[in-house]
Amino acid sequence: MGLLLSIVAGSFLVYGAVGLFIYVRQRRLLYSPTHRDAQGAGDKVFKPWRADGEFLGYYRPVANPRRVVIFFHGSSGEALDRAWTEELVPSKDLLILAEYPGYGARKGSISEAAILKDAQALIASVRRSWGRNTPVLAVGEGLGSAVSSYLASLQLVERLALISPFSTEQVASKRYRLYPVKWLLRDKYPTDEFLQKAQAPLHVVHGTLDEYAPLEHGRALFQAYPGTTKKLDEVPGFGHGNLDQAILHSPFTSGFRDFIAE
Repeated sequence: MGLLLSIVAGSFLVYGAVGLFIYVRQRRLLYSPTHRDAQGAGDKVFKPWRADGEFLGYYRPVANPRRVVIFFHGSSGEALDRAWTEELVPSKDLLILAEYPGYGARKGSISEAAILKDAQALIASVRRSWGRNTPVLAVGEGLGSAVSSYLASLQLVERLALISPFSTEQVASKRYRLYPVKWLLRDKYPTDEFLQKAQAPLHVVHGTLDEYAPLEHGRALFQAYPGTTKKLDEVPGFGHGNLDQAILHSPFTSGFRDFIAE
C-alpha cells in the first residue's frame, strides 16, 4: 500500500511539475523570434515602415498603390524572412511586412495583447498615409492568421487570406491533452472567434502534411466561417515550414495566388 501511495504521489508531482513548466514557459514555447535585422535597415526591396517615429515593419515602395497588402508572419523568425511575398503580391500594390513587438528590430515584450494592439496601430498608420478608401488585404501566416482575423473581425480590412491557420488553444489542447490548457494559456489567439465576427472574402491555403497545425484545424476554421465568399486550397505533400514554395509555384495554389492578385 505504501508503495502504491508513493507511486501515486510521485505521478502527481510529475504532473504538477510539467503543468507548471508549461505555464511558466508557455511564451517561450509559442514564440521563436529572431533578430537578424536588429537595426531594422531592410534590404534592396523592403524599406523600414515607421509611424510617429516607431518602426513597425517593412514596405515595398510603390507610387499611387492600387491597394495595400499587409503580411503578418508566423511565430518563428522575423518579418524580413518573408521577403518571398514580393513575388506573390503584384508590383502595383503596396506590400507591408508587419513586425511584432519583440521580433526583429522591434523592442518590447511579446504577448497576444501587444501584437493585436500593434496590428491596429499599423492599420491606423496605413489609413493615415493612404486614406480610408484604399482597400487593404490582410495575409496571415500561422500565428499571423489570428492577427489578420482579428483585424477582419473589427471590419478593418476588405479581404482576408490565411496560410496554415489555427487557434492556439485548439492546437495546445491536442498537444497537451492531460492538462486544462484553457485555464493555463495566457495567449489564446482565438482565430475561430475572430472569424465568427468577420465578413471579408476569405481564402485559406493549408498543407496536408502540416505537423504543427494539422489540416483539420484549417478545415474547421474554413467550414465555420460565416461569410459566403470563401475558398480553401489543400496542398498535398507540404507541411508548416515549406508551404511558401507551394504558394508560389504549386498548381494547387493557383486560386490563392489569383485571390492575392485580384
